[in-house]
This record gives sequence, C-alpha cells and structure tokens, in this order.
Amino acid sequence: LVKVFSSGAAAAVAKQAVLKVHPAWCALWRVDAPILQIIASEVDAMVPDRMVVDVRAKKKGDRTEGELLKISKAMAASLQDAGVTTPIQVRVELFEYGDGLYHSSAFAAKM
Repeated sequence: LVKVFSSGAAAAVAKQAVLKVHPAWCALWRVDAPILQIIASEVDAMVPDRMVVDVRAKKKGDRTEGELLKISKAMAASLQDAGVTTPIQVRVELFEYGDGLYHSSAFAAKM
C-alpha cells in the first residue's frame, strides 16, 4: 500500500502523477498491478511543505536497506518526471508476521 500526502497546488499534480507512475512502481517493487495500491490524499497543510510517500510492504529477502534506498530514490525521481516540483520524502515500512507477532522496520529517503 502506498499513501501519497501533499497540500496546495502539489495535491492536484500528485493525483495525476500517481496514475503515470503506477506501472513503474509495480516494476520497482516487482509486483503485479493489482497488488500495488496507491492512495493520493490532500492535506490542509504540511510543514515543511513537501510531498510524503508512505510505503507499507511485506518484508522479503531481496528488500535490503540498500535496495529500499534505491527503490525510494527511483520512486521520487519518477514523481519528478511526472511533474512534481515540491520536495519529496519517501518512507518505507516493511512488515512481517511471525510466531503470532507483528514486526516492522522503517527506512526513509529524501529528494
């Protein structure tokens, strides 16, 4: 699940941008299109003014910290290519279930 938060003029751009980047993001995460869901939300204010991309994904062996940084930067670059001009912060949370417990780890990259 990918949530994209933005405010003001960036929100209108974000709604169009997510339609353009969806296929590329599916390729980055190596998932089929129905698996990667994107929700674009407009917020009243964001301090500092930026776009925040919040990713929640299942933990897998190939999703190392280095790979997540690479994916995060590619996600931000694809948004810039789609017309986003505000700063972009990508946050990734990986989750797993084990022994009836829920575990998660978060990584962040800024563009």
